[in-house]
Amino acid sequence: MTADPSVQGLADVFFGQNVLYQATLEWWRSHRPAGMSTSEHMHNPTVGLESAAEKALARALVDLIYLAAQTRLVERAAGRPRS
Repeated sequence: MTADPSVQGLADVFFGQNVLYQATLEWWRSHRPAGMSTSEHMHNPTVGLESAAEKALARALVDLIYLAAQTRLVERAAGRPRS
């Protein structure tokens, strides 16, 4: 019997163990202009990107990053340690 994955479990798949996520993150970081902080890049994820597809991918990536962070905060607030 397989347990239903939690949101945190899904986030861990995307963030900790997923090669596609890691490659996408490195691609996105490589487009961040010199002098721009990570925080600034998170607020303007499409800077330096040209095509609609690239911009959509960058927005989806940032959404996943925020989802994982939010999920971790909720888990922490509820007193549930990360597994």
